[in-house]
Amino acid sequence: MSYKKIKEEITNIERCGSVFGLDTMRDLLRETGYKGGAKIFHIAGTNGKGSVCSFISSALKEQGYKTGLYTSPGVFSYRERFRINGRVISKAEFCLAAKKVLKARERLIQKGVRPPTAFEIETAVALLWFEKKGCDTIVLETGLGGRLDATNAIENKFLCVICSISLDHTALLGDTKEKIAKEKFAIAKDTPFVTLKDNEVYLEDDFKKRATFTKDFRVVEDSLNGLKFIYGGKEYKSNLLGAHQAQNASLAIEALVKAGELGLKISQKAIERGIEKAVHHGRLEPIKIKGKTFILDGGHNEGGALSVRRAMESYFSDKSVALVIGMFKDKDYKTVIRLLAEKAAFVAAVSAPTERGLSSKEVAMEAEKHCGAVNDCGDIKLAIKEAAARFDSVIITGSLSILKEAKKAIKRLIWI
Repeated sequence: MSYKKIKEEITNIERCGSVFGLDTMRDLLRETGYKGGAKIFHIAGTNGKGSVCSFISSALKEQGYKTGLYTSPGVFSYRERFRINGRVISKAEFCLAAKKVLKARERLIQKGVRPPTAFEIETAVALLWFEKKGCDTIVLETGLGGRLDATNAIENKFLCVICSISLDHTALLGDTKEKIAKEKFAIAKDTPFVTLKDNEVYLEDDFKKRATFTKDFRVVEDSLNGLKFIYGGKEYKSNLLGAHQAQNASLAIEALVKAGELGLKISQKAIERGIEKAVHHGRLEPIKIKGKTFILDGGHNEGGALSVRRAMESYFSDKSVALVIGMFKDKDYKTVIRLLAEKAAFVAAVSAPTERGLSSKEVAMEAEKHCGAVNDCGDIKLAIKEAAARFDSVIITGSLSILKEAKKAIKRLIWI
């Protein structure tokens, strides 16, 4: 079966929706023969998961570990969610692992087991590939929530890391931060864990006793040239933009220090180099071309929008920035659009390219409440062309789903 055919099959399975629970994922891993053995860092949270994963995996690579990284969704490529030391899985490697998983899925269905979902299949593919390649360490990002997320079926995790807590996926996880936090902290039920000190308010006493909390950090420099901050008396540099990345990096540093206490060899030099070299596409990612500055960011909830808003305030003055925005209709789009449109001189509304996408007309109508110059552009190429014709600084945000086409449009210089 070709890569194209396998992708089509997984896409068709994805259309059947998601089912949360751990039993089927455990059955699937057993059916594939997965044994495990690598030290697994399990990451959950509402915002910052991807960045924390990138920081930790980068430092582990710098220490010399063969490190598997599994994140979702892919922003610019489907296969980018499966990586070892920064290298994306090849089509041939993906096919080998996916065929094994799909055959295991068919056997489970024949046994009367609930059919594994697309995310469960992809998680199994990642773990089998990491195992075959002999990864020493694995950084595993939860897909949604934590307690019933497929990644939580993994046993004998080495360390859990819980990022910031915000309102998102409220229909599934709960309508308060306290309820959402309970779902996410559940991944650390039997595992040492590290979390932000701000999250202490969400923890029950038995969890507080086992937690390692971050300390204060201080931002030294936050500009389009990069980030410098002080944590634990040491200065760190990062190519990831935004003051919020100092918080994410501090959490990663604390997790790596804790890993050292748990017996994993990790030097301060590896941590520093890992923080500096970490790459995370689609999160305040700058592209400078022909005198224009474009920033790509997938901020799709209140926490993400606040990070983008702070960047707008820090990097651009006097409302001199254009905003290209597309949203999913099942997100709190009114809050996100308000937070961003208030700080923009011009808003170009687009439709996110999925069934979940909010129409550009609805995005524009909402943006008009907060910005005096709004155009319903519909198409991302047209939106970028119009925004760049008016301003030298353009932020594209609201949904990760619009970033792939946005990046293509920018690099083709279609606005000339």
